Amino acid sequence: KFVVTEVVVDGVKEVANWLFKGTQLGSFMHRPATGRAVQFSGIDWVEYEGDLVRRNITYYDTGLILERLGLS
Repeated sequence: KFVVTEVVVDGVKEVANWLFKGTQLGSFMHRPATGRAVQFSGIDWVEYEGDLVRRNITYYDTGLILERLGLS
């Protein structure tokens, strides 16, 4: 489940906070599935040029995800 919790727009820039909840059923970062549930948050920074996305950067804590999955 992927839920956007907040969006802030300033001209041609947008920041979206989001929350992800799910169960690892496939590999992640070349590590096998654990079947464990995981929850983590992140943000997307998006810049527009006209109607097109010029840049999209996603931030989340990979180390935290690996730790919560028991893969660290």
